[in-house]
Amino acid sequence: MIYVILFLGISILIFILTYFFHPLAIKLNRTPEYIFSLPLNQLPNIRRLLGRGRRLKKLLSANSIPESVWQQAVSFYENKEPRFRCELIAKRIGKACDFIEESRIPLFRLRPGEKFVLGIDHCYLAFPPGDMQPYAIINLLEQVRDVAFCPCLIFSLNEKQQIELRQISLESSNFFRNSG
Repeated sequence: MIYVILFLGISILIFILTYFFHPLAIKLNRTPEYIFSLPLNQLPNIRRLLGRGRRLKKLLSANSIPESVWQQAVSFYENKEPRFRCELIAKRIGKACDFIEESRIPLFRLRPGEKFVLGIDHCYLAFPPGDMQPYAIINLLEQVRDVAFCPCLIFSLNEKQQIELRQISLESSNFFRNSG
């Protein structure tokens, strides 16, 4: 009997330590704005760690993040379907998101709404597979009419691919690559 009580006590203690004293939970409780610097893949962990005891609502409130926006961000990470992701982005900043069929990677044309700060007529959203080489992505995008002359946002959940694409985007040889 004593072993059962001891086992239950240790189990409860481990549960409490896991949820309430997790390093990420402690950091977010001390500095709520830290949520903005976390990678997208941490959102489900935050939901799991802070979902109990209203700590998640307190964190969202401290950062003026509506709960609906939080749910959209988590859905954006969890649902890997490019059309779904594009529609979520269109709900936030655009009027419509149209699929470009001539592309060999998932590519969409987004028409931002009037409130969009950049004042552009349209831009492109690309969702390449995580195992595709960055230069292959760029080359495929360049083959699609009009993409080389418009802003194109490439969404990747592969961190290595993100870093390589960023480096490519900063190379001066890629500026106005197909413009003349």
